[in-house]
Formats: sequence, structure tokens, C-alpha cells
Amino acid sequence: MLTPFAIPPLTPIFIQTFHKTLPEVNMLFGAAAIALGYANFIIVPFSNIFGRRPTILICGLICVLANIWQALVTSYPRFIGARVISGLGAAANESIMPMVVADVMFLHQRGLWMGLYL
Repeated sequence: MLTPFAIPPLTPIFIQTFHKTLPEVNMLFGAAAIALGYANFIIVPFSNIFGRRPTILICGLICVLANIWQALVTSYPRFIGARVISGLGAAANESIMPMVVADVMFLHQRGLWMGLYL
């Protein structure tokens, strides 16, 4: 689910493929990161209302479909759109999984398991 952050090693390839400058290629990471940050305002309340498991499954499906879209895209604007959707899907991994660790582990175990998760 962390593919929104996998852009830096591919930067030279994207510069050549899309004929864009470095700041424009950096926007691929920025768009995903901004979408990921704002999606948490929706995903966390959704998970509190409907449950963590359905939220993680829906977000995982969104992320997988966005990754397939990214693999098939041929233009820069569509790639930005795929990156935004991928950021929305990956947001559950950043916000809900620490809540799952807090739900499953006892108070004296949370530090160890959270450290292993991070």
C-alpha cells in the first residue's frame, strides 16, 4: 500500500517518459502525499463508524486499482490523477493501522508492537 511513496528511484525514468522537469515529476509524490493527508479526515471517522476491517479492505482495493491504473497510464495528467487516487487508498495504512495495534495489544505491549510496525 505504500506505493505512493515509491517515486524517488523512478524519477529519471519519469523525466524521460513524460518529458517533464524535475519539479513536475516531484509533483507526482506531492499529489499522492497531499491526498493521503487529507483522506485521513474521511477515513478515520469512517472506520470508527463502520469498522476498521471494511475500511482497510476498501482502501486496499482502491490502492490496488489505482496501482493498476498507474501501470497502464500513458499521459502525465492521468498519472497525476492515478497518484491522487493511490494516495487516497494508501491513507488507511498510515492512520488506521496504529489504531488496530492499539485495539489488539495490551497497554504494556503497544510500544513494542508499534515500534515493530513503524
